[in-house]
Amino acid sequence: MRTCAFAVLLILICSTFAAAQIEEELFEVPNHELYGGYAYLHAGLDGSTSNTQGLVTQESANLQGFTVAYRQYFWKKLGVAVEVSRVTNGSLDATGTSYTRTSYVGGPTYRLHRFGFFSTTIHVMAGVDRASFEVPSAGTVFKFSDTDFAILGGGILDGNLSRHIGVRFAQVDYVYTNHYDTSQSSFRYSGGLVVRF
Repeated sequence: MRTCAFAVLLILICSTFAAAQIEEELFEVPNHELYGGYAYLHAGLDGSTSNTQGLVTQESANLQGFTVAYRQYFWKKLGVAVEVSRVTNGSLDATGTSYTRTSYVGGPTYRLHRFGFFSTTIHVMAGVDRASFEVPSAGTVFKFSDTDFAILGGGILDGNLSRHIGVRFAQVDYVYTNHYDTSQSSFRYSGGLVVRF
């Protein structure tokens, strides 16, 4: 997984250098941006077994949900982003264990050079992430939750339909958390609609 994340990061960096050779954008992109869309998280569950009384035994989980974000660019292409994401899996195993992750993050963002229809952005954000399990066992439901610091970094590939509307083909992020006193690495993909004003 780390090799995959490194490869994605390397591709984004190389595309930045390639894009620098292409002419400036045809229209000015507004400085405010709202985004909403689908989110998929491949979440590491390291440490969860020992902190849920052995009821959760998976090493990782696939979760789906949504991401909403607001970005404002203050100085040329440099700006700030705030983001809320919630993903869940209602059935991790045969017992019906459910897992939910909710994150609230923010941080600097930078628009890379636009090339034709496409534009790219990179960002680093930090905030809090809440991980919650609901585990049915022997007629009762055990609940475990942990809220901890989270940091993520990644890149965005948008398609610009017009000055104000875009399609987010991919937002790919590496997410680091320390849930249940153990380092956890997760990878997130998001895609959806962008409105700029």
